[in-house]
Amino acid sequence: MDTSIGVEDTDGSEMVHVEWRGLFTGVGQRFPSADVFRVFAYKFALINKFVPKYVRNNKEFMSMRYKVEGYLWKLCANHVRKSCDVLRVTTFINWHVHSTQDSLDVMHSGRASLNSSIIINEMRDHTDKCTSEIRKKLKQEYGIDLTYKQAYRAKEKSLEDIYGRPEQSYMLIPWVCERLKETDEKTVAEWTAIGNWFERVFIAYGSCIEGFLGGARYIMYVDRTHLSGPYKGTILSASAYDADNELLSFAIVIVKGETLDDWTWFFYMIKEILGFVEVTIVSDQHNAIIGGVASIFGGQRHAFCYRHIKENFSSEIMKMNKGQTRTNGRSKDDALHLLDKIAYARTDEKFEAIMDDMRAFSPRLFDWLIRHGDVDRWAKSRFPYKRWDNITSNITESFNAWMVNERKHTVPQLIYEH
Repeated sequence: MDTSIGVEDTDGSEMVHVEWRGLFTGVGQRFPSADVFRVFAYKFALINKFVPKYVRNNKEFMSMRYKVEGYLWKLCANHVRKSCDVLRVTTFINWHVHSTQDSLDVMHSGRASLNSSIIINEMRDHTDKCTSEIRKKLKQEYGIDLTYKQAYRAKEKSLEDIYGRPEQSYMLIPWVCERLKETDEKTVAEWTAIGNWFERVFIAYGSCIEGFLGGARYIMYVDRTHLSGPYKGTILSASAYDADNELLSFAIVIVKGETLDDWTWFFYMIKEILGFVEVTIVSDQHNAIIGGVASIFGGQRHAFCYRHIKENFSSEIMKMNKGQTRTNGRSKDDALHLLDKIAYARTDEKFEAIMDDMRAFSPRLFDWLIRHGDVDRWAKSRFPYKRWDNITSNITESFNAWMVNERKHTVPQLIYEH
């Protein structure tokens, strides 16, 4: 009887492991390719506890056998005709004594492509699964003894089978952008490329645009975070607080770095969406961000994150106290407390009074604030536009943490999951 196997069943994704015993049904069974045949043979050997030997192993003809006392297995397959990848089983011998089979104790160590077929379903649901866990599970459940490097290759191969190769995923980016715009006419999805490689990808979903324009305060918090997957680029993000004071991800752009040109293009795309809406930008003091905001929005509504200012101020205190005894440790707490009071002062009079306290406390720290602190960009009473008490860009750290797993994937998959 001629039993054929469809292409859609070739990865074994729907099979229960015990059903691997029935992967081979006899002479006449067909396989769409040599690679599929090897995967099925590997799974069959795993469930039946033996390691077959390839007598012949190429795309046109396959011959495998395994023989011990009480167990004889032989499998041969060849092409049905030239210029056709389909293999047809021509010999199938599967004779064994159950007691002999049950007593077999062997260890496997197949190629990455074979082991990836074993873990691919689990990787679909747990893409962040660590290599050590994969290695341990393969050994305990299947008797596959791999080194860490072999297990890592199997993991990478399974992710490649799920999401595609990085160079292939780049070709999907124009299609992904067009599909997003077709799905929602208010979504903005643009990209630029150099040759066959993309340079920038900008995504702003229609629902996020409507949410920001219709119910959010007109303040955007921008930051960057690095990708950790096949494409070693950077995500530039613009986030806001929604009407419930929770994270609203307005737009992202994926770039190779974080240059002035990249930030300027990002802000240009945001400006195109906002039109004449006046928006305040909150960021750290990165020079490329400062230049990009000034080019597109002007510098008047650019505020600095107080948390970053405080970190820099704390570093200055450490420099000042370097070599001092531990008895000066209390002065750092006092200085930071004064800085908090400067930041949160609500009136000019209160601000000036606390600045005088800082000058009396430490002329050096006072001079640092005047020369490097850009006080008018972060102190509440000095910044001329509303910030609704949000003087940090902590919301961007929430966005970066939210995307920690997605950053490991290829760009099209990252966009889809975002």
